Amino acid sequence: SEIGKQAVQRLNDLGVIIDVSQMSSKALEQVSQL
Repeated sequence: SEIGKQAVQRLNDLGVIIDVSQMSSKALEQVSQL
């Protein structure tokens, strides 16, 4: 979703490490493309 993309981008800007250990393969792929 657009809000999810904005949230991930903001977390990256803040230097937060996102825990992707519980994400599906599709979600992980989408996050890594941002």
